Amino acid sequence: TTYFAQLSLIQVASESGFIAVIDPLSISDLSPLLDLLFDHSITKVLHSPAQDLKIFFHLYDRVPSPVFDTQLAASVLGIGTQVGYGALVRQMLGVNLDKSLAMTNWNQRPLDASQVSYAADDVRFLLEVYPLLLEELEKLNRLDWIRPDLASFSDPVRYAIEPQNAWRRIRGSRSLKPHELPLLQALAAWRENRAVSINKPRNWVLNDDVILEIARRCPPTVQDLGKIRGISDRIVDVYGDTVLTVLDSAKSMPESEWPLVSTQRALTASENALVDAMMSVVRMCADENRITPALLATRKDLEAVLLVGEDIDDELELLQGWRRQLVGTRLQAFLRGEFGLYVRD
Repeated sequence: TTYFAQLSLIQVASESGFIAVIDPLSISDLSPLLDLLFDHSITKVLHSPAQDLKIFFHLYDRVPSPVFDTQLAASVLGIGTQVGYGALVRQMLGVNLDKSLAMTNWNQRPLDASQVSYAADDVRFLLEVYPLLLEELEKLNRLDWIRPDLASFSDPVRYAIEPQNAWRRIRGSRSLKPHELPLLQALAAWRENRAVSINKPRNWVLNDDVILEIARRCPPTVQDLGKIRGISDRIVDVYGDTVLTVLDSAKSMPESEWPLVSTQRALTASENALVDAMMSVVRMCADENRITPALLATRKDLEAVLLVGEDIDDELELLQGWRRQLVGTRLQAFLRGEFGLYVRD
């Protein structure tokens, strides 16, 4: 178990029909393959590639590009939100893939013939699905819809580790008092950096509940730290002094620099009803374009539009690109009373 996912197997298929299953655990020099993957003149077709690309970014500080995501393409064609590769192949090609080896540990060696064949199937049909998706996207004028999302896969910022924001992932941060939040932020950032340095999961250093309790109680001594429920003697021995140093540093942070927890107020009954009506607009737009409503907007998106109103941050996905064109402007017009829903017999 590691912080970074391991590159255990690479499957490659070419337009000529050639398929290779490559073992990076036994091949020390992958340069010929990397030259292809990083060649900007060659489109790399993957299904839901974010996790795979993150591995490459960690290893090589860059990602293969350009890429085409068959899952993303399928979603804007109404095939399904986050449709699996097997389901996509079945729906588009009528081929049922064997999923009996889905839980295989791909780090174990040797791989037998059935495992190699199973792995090859992951790319065997990608280049058959790709032109079909591309043709349909162009036919419906939807290729431009996904160009920004496809381009974002090549943005290093997407894969960057941000220790200073690690505290935002910790459930329960809202229960802390304002002066406890800088302690949580500092502890979470230290844990993130430590987990990266030893390549172990965050919880191997300190789990979320313990970090919350340390931030809440701010123990002054190693002995007090050891009294916190859930923290082991080993952790106290190894990290005790370091944790106290982190706390001392965080306590000196000026109040103007304290992190803030979003305090979005609860909706009133009438506002909830209005969000329901907005959701109807989203469903109508989705139905018109034969895509799932979740691809356009979530209820949380609609609540943000309602609460912030005309001052809504334009970075909200709902008000960007094709989503704005399909539903964003309609929702804004709806809130201004310029667009309505009517029922006809």
